[in-house]
Amino acid sequence: MNDSRKWLWLVWVAMSAVGYFLGSYASFFLGHFILGNLMLPLGIGAGVGLAQRPVLDRLLDGRPDPRLSVGWWLASSIGLLAGFVVGGSVASVLGVEIPFELSWPVGVLVFVGSSLVGGLLIGALQYLMLRPHTDRAVRWVPASTVGWALSGAGWAIAARPDGLLPVLLAPTAAGIMLGLVTGRALYWMFR
Repeated sequence: MNDSRKWLWLVWVAMSAVGYFLGSYASFFLGHFILGNLMLPLGIGAGVGLAQRPVLDRLLDGRPDPRLSVGWWLASSIGLLAGFVVGGSVASVLGVEIPFELSWPVGVLVFVGSSLVGGLLIGALQYLMLRPHTDRAVRWVPASTVGWALSGAGWAIAARPDGLLPVLLAPTAAGIMLGLVTGRALYWMFR
């Protein structure tokens, strides 16, 4: 990565937080009408994927890649949705009601586990898109897995039911956690 692009990982963190925040709240409003509880991971994945795309384009020197045009946000959406379907199945076996109760430890573990599985799926799908651009793309899979799992933990820790501030901070904290891990991975992959 040349010197003029070193700052892009910080923009990546900011865009991940913005996408997580906007995707979360868009899905809350639309979820009542469209897909119910499945709208949250779909909205978060879409929000993050769409917000990260311009930074990824810049990182790739503005070269358009048709696989990345739709694939990045689609991988984020489908991967996180699949992770939460798996998490929802585990939750039903454990007797945790959906939407996940944010009570320690079962609800939080299911939420973080869903993010972990979703992050693994997202990382694997996005790895296929990054592979033509860098020989270090394999690093994306563990970075995505850890980043999404930490985002689930950040959401669970910040989301306390006592006031407006935690409600606003939870998706922002989650997006920052995700962006820090994946942004640094991108920086090292494209150095």
